[in-house]
Amino acid sequence: MEKKIAQGSIEFLILTGVIVLFLTLFFLAIQEGNAERFNDEKRIYVQNVAFSIQDELNIALKSSNGYMRRFEIPEKILGLDYEAELTENVIYVKTFDGKHAIALPITNVTGQIVKGTNLIKKENNTVFINP
Repeated sequence: MEKKIAQGSIEFLILTGVIVLFLTLFFLAIQEGNAERFNDEKRIYVQNVAFSIQDELNIALKSSNGYMRRFEIPEKILGLDYEAELTENVIYVKTFDGKHAIALPITNVTGQIVKGTNLIKKENNTVFINP
């Protein structure tokens, strides 16, 4: 009789171990999927910020002298700090964790982009940002 009880206890422990292992693997797979989705979302937001800046600069370039407009870029991307800068005919947007970055070509622009409100204008066929 004792052998049957001992065997039942061992089977119960093995079955419980398998269930715990299965649940752990299941939750790890879900967590990995969520992390990947969040990374994709960050990448898309970084791209959107860069494209919106590029679009504003292209609109100013194609406009006539005297063009002036204020536009906003977000302070944070999904609650995370990031950097946006104009260097040598390139707009460069990257997150501080270094995992997400994009560089887009732009025309020659005088000035620097800032988070928040930016002023862009065109005078004497030159585009100025935050003069």
